Amino acid sequence: MIRGKKSVHITIDDGPTERYTENIVHILKAHKAKATFFVLGEQMEKYPKRANMLYEFQVANHGYKHINNWRVRSTEQRENIQRVEERFPDIEKYYRPPYGFLTITQLLYCYGRLAVKMWTLMTYDFNHYKTQDALWKRIQFSLRKNQCVLVFHDNIKSSKHSRWLLNRTL
Repeated sequence: MIRGKKSVHITIDDGPTERYTENIVHILKAHKAKATFFVLGEQMEKYPKRANMLYEFQVANHGYKHINNWRVRSTEQRENIQRVEERFPDIEKYYRPPYGFLTITQLLYCYGRLAVKMWTLMTYDFNHYKTQDALWKRIQFSLRKNQCVLVFHDNIKSSKHSRWLLNRTL
């Protein structure tokens, strides 16, 4: 990175979805923006047309299902990551744990296999108790930093805010 140059990385979790992925892709293309989609394997299988749209961007592993890794056995944690690797071998060798809950089991599984990629700001685009303006202020604060990794979501919970916030950010 060049000293003093700002770097913003847009990431989108939980997709693809039938109703929202296409809108997110259009927003990114309209702004000529790059992004990394951390996808769920079961969603990739469920919506293959939407999944194909994502390959214009980086696509990475978010697990097969959106499980809370602190509430399941270590074998299930490994299998959740591995299933995506086996079914989608061409995606980036990155992993982001659902909910940001990374366990030692996942870390050991990923070691030498997948780079764990987290975020610097959770946009909370899924929070219906916050106004878009309040969420935007949090993003603005983060954008002042030299480097930030923002996470937006591609799901029904985030549909109220994510597209507006993404457009505004770009």
